[in-house]
Amino acid sequence: EHMDCAGVCGGNAIEDCAGTCGGSAILDVEGSTCTNISYVATIQEILTTNCGSCHANKSGGFNSSTFPMDYEGILMERITLPESHGQHMPPGGSLTPTQIDLITQWINEGALDS
Repeated sequence: EHMDCAGVCGGNAIEDCAGTCGGSAILDVEGSTCTNISYVATIQEILTTNCGSCHANKSGGFNSSTFPMDYEGILMERITLPESHGQHMPPGGSLTPTQIDLITQWINEGALDS
């Protein structure tokens, strides 16, 4: 038998367009943009993995582990700055273009806690 994305033998969980196993994201009508991005299934994992070591306890006024976050504007600004800029986040690296696109789409959809 086959293993699904959750590692269940014979299971039926599949990755959504955001790469989240069992996630709810779907491609738009044109098939080019991942929509219906889930904070719980997709965004929280990106933030926890890439920002949690510094921001899990509201360091710098931002807590990556809680919702709602009233920081969508500053979040987008910081993750899209050049790595050489002193305010770039995360320090010492960057999110992938796909991760930035997912966060952007989630914010464009209203940054819902779903």
